Amino acid sequence: MEVPKKTSELDIYLSELKDIAENKDTDDNDNTEDEASKTPDEGEEEVQWLKEAGFQDLASKYEEGKELEEGLLANVASSLTRAQVEAVQKRVDTLNATIRKRRKSATTPDVREIFTSQGSHSSIVRRESRHKRSRTLPDRVSDRPLIKVKELSGIDPGIAEITTDGIKTLSLTHTLPMDVPQTGFTEMRLGNTVIDANGRRSREAKLNIRLEPAAGNKAKAALPNVTIVQDKLGLTPVDSLGHTDIDKIRSLALLELTTMYDTYSLSLRPMRKPGKKKIKEHGLFGVPLHVMVENDNRRVRNVKTPLFFQQILEYMEKNCLDDEGILRIPGSSTRMKTLRKDLESQYSSGCHVFKFNNVRSHDVAGLFKLFLRELPIPLLTLEFIQAFAIMQSIPDKKEQIQALNLLILVLPKVYRYALKLLLQFLRKLIDKESVNKMSLINVAMIMAPNLFVVKSYTKAMDALEMQMAAGTANVVRMLVNYQEILWMVPSFMVLQLRHFYESTRHTDSKKSKDSKYSMTFFSKKGKDSSKKSEYQAGVIKVQAPEFTKISITMQLTGKTTAADVVDKFKKSSFSTLEAESFANASEESYEAEIHLWEVGGNIGQRCLDPMTNLLELQRINPQTEWIIMSKSES
Repeated sequence: MEVPKKTSELDIYLSELKDIAENKDTDDNDNTEDEASKTPDEGEEEVQWLKEAGFQDLASKYEEGKELEEGLLANVASSLTRAQVEAVQKRVDTLNATIRKRRKSATTPDVREIFTSQGSHSSIVRRESRHKRSRTLPDRVSDRPLIKVKELSGIDPGIAEITTDGIKTLSLTHTLPMDVPQTGFTEMRLGNTVIDANGRRSREAKLNIRLEPAAGNKAKAALPNVTIVQDKLGLTPVDSLGHTDIDKIRSLALLELTTMYDTYSLSLRPMRKPGKKKIKEHGLFGVPLHVMVENDNRRVRNVKTPLFFQQILEYMEKNCLDDEGILRIPGSSTRMKTLRKDLESQYSSGCHVFKFNNVRSHDVAGLFKLFLRELPIPLLTLEFIQAFAIMQSIPDKKEQIQALNLLILVLPKVYRYALKLLLQFLRKLIDKESVNKMSLINVAMIMAPNLFVVKSYTKAMDALEMQMAAGTANVVRMLVNYQEILWMVPSFMVLQLRHFYESTRHTDSKKSKDSKYSMTFFSKKGKDSSKKSEYQAGVIKVQAPEFTKISITMQLTGKTTAADVVDKFKKSSFSTLEAESFANASEESYEAEIHLWEVGGNIGQRCLDPMTNLLELQRINPQTEWIIMSKSES
């Protein structure tokens, strides 16, 4: 009896590409590829990077045509690590060189006018040899497949030495050393705690994780088990922070991600924009996720992810997880077009609860994949999709996971929310592998071309491009496998955020003293001083204005956690008449809803991990307010 040939991982990938080709919509237009491959103006990427990384003042100086003095960098570097300062300095040096070049060209004849014919010939050659780049597949960083790049670990990132004036770094291009201000390495004061300069030099704003060899089925064998090293101040999921805090974390994450990619000479191009063609603003298919959210919020309040995106995932979770080959077996293109037309009609009629009547699971799954492919701004965004793809070129597995974590943190909130929902669904799908025959590697191979491959993928692809594309399946596999930790903010990054707030408060205070309204300021400060006098080391006052007017005072010990405070509050509340506030909710649901938050001081607001050591946190943020509230109300 002949043994059936086993389907390889690449066969699954190619099968999905074939299905995509067969279901490609006839009026599907790729309006971003030409624009994405367009060479940006000199200095444009560096300016956009400075803005996104939180250095608007530096970017503004360049846009005014001024060189960026070292003093400017010193003023903004107080919260940064050494590697982060070097990343900023690299962009500053590039912009300064651009300004000098422009000044020189303004007073020197353009060589292109002297050697017209030669210049024209060379430009033609350049245009003919230019490879038309996919909007999502990574640039080639070598003549070998990205998935096999290991030599990057041998790259010398430069030689650095600490001097009395700062850090002198010899660049890879053997140009003159660049001076990095030492200001970035002064001590960091947070509340009653000081992190000295030596401690800051050795710190990294990356996720603190431990890796252990994996055991289990073959699909997960190549992926190590990962645990986060517990921090006394508690873990911080990005969505547990206030909106202003998250914006600053995004800037810090971009800065740290850039330092990592610079180390391995990987291209990080975070400012790629959509094409000039007008993007569709209404409907379900071919509309950017953030535009869909804006439209949905006109119908339903507090929508974070497109309603259609949520509901199609909910339908598949309830009805499709047990179906063999779900996602892998293609649906009927005819039935999918009919279902698409029906859903678009429901949306046009003002419906915000979609009905999937008399549909087949594989048709719904196929339509969902089509929805992902037709997004004009992909789920991983135009800015960072290439950075996701080339993450696999980092030779160290731990740093790959840390890079994915930083990439999650830099995503805009709508895209971060949507990616989380998708990964949660894929995890539930894989958990039923024994029934649906969908393993982690199968799911990754199928989803990769739907998340990474451009709409023009049907053009001839050479073997190298195919390997580069298939390698993105490893990225998807890691996203699904490590999703529980990828939304966590690195502990040192939270400390940087706190230092930013304290530095800003100190600067604002100094400006207020110098203003003509100083008397008003000092009178207000007097009120603040009386408030500060209430602070007692080891004692906190907990309020819950959402539930009760009663506040409780707690004596902290070295073992008191946020969970202890929540537990005491619930017992105190339920033993008083204020318990009537919870008449419409059971104690069990109440327990799942409420959390302890730190509000103000050197943070905007943060929902505390139940295991947070409150005595340690009080030392870091002595002026915070301790508030009990539900996460939904934050």
